Amino acid sequence: MANLIESVDDPRVELYRDIRGTPVRHKQAGLFLAEGRTCVCQLLESDVKIHSILAARKFYDYSVIQGLLTFRHVKSAYCASPSLMNELVGFKLHQPILAVGHRPPRRELNDIKLPAVALDAMINAENVGAIVRSCAAFGVQSLLVDGKSASPYLRRAVRTSMGSIFKLPLYEVEHLDLALQTLKQTKGARIVAAEQHPKLARSVRLMTFTQNDIIVIGSENNGIQDPVIAQADEIAAIPMNMNVGSLNAAAAAAVILYAADFRRFNTDLNN
Repeated sequence: MANLIESVDDPRVELYRDIRGTPVRHKQAGLFLAEGRTCVCQLLESDVKIHSILAARKFYDYSVIQGLLTFRHVKSAYCASPSLMNELVGFKLHQPILAVGHRPPRRELNDIKLPAVALDAMINAENVGAIVRSCAAFGVQSLLVDGKSASPYLRRAVRTSMGSIFKLPLYEVEHLDLALQTLKQTKGARIVAAEQHPKLARSVRLMTFTQNDIIVIGSENNGIQDPVIAQADEIAAIPMNMNVGSLNAAAAAAVILYAADFRRFNTDLNN
């Protein structure tokens, strides 16, 4: 099933070379990399176009992976020793299984489904990935990401999301405030900003979340930008001890999404 790779110089696996961060060549070609068994299986189970897969022999022995490769008609499947893969990628892989996929085409904002989460200047890729995972866990239908945020398709974001990004529709916009304004007018969206505002915020415990909500999560250091806050219909705060200024962005998102629990609006999801 898989073609054997015996040299790090084999051109068939050039896309797997030196993959720390996200290589420029991947971005330019509209590609992304999935790392680890769970991520690769999530990719194979999605409808995202697959370029190739590279894994140690043992992973091809799993019946689930065999079945998914056959079902997806993956022709560019390669096998290599763990040591060769480590040398090729430039670091030691915890699980020697990788795949390269094609980033989905850019979606039109008008097609967005609510409820949604919006990221405002979220530059930490691992926080982005963790938030994506929480979105999938609590019934969020779409993810809106502005031009200053890290892409959910960066390698670390994909890995931290555990492949959840493959099943969560992504909408990319340059200016989040303008996009939110448009969605309020065209979709009847209610904008809920997650911010520890001392005067305007309400406790997340006291809020009733709706199917038309878009929850905005701000950057790790600066919070939500003023033009975006100006679009907010509600400001939601997490009650906490006074000597703790704020939570990590991904942790705060998980708490708020748990409270919102949008799963109740989707009868297809198990509660």
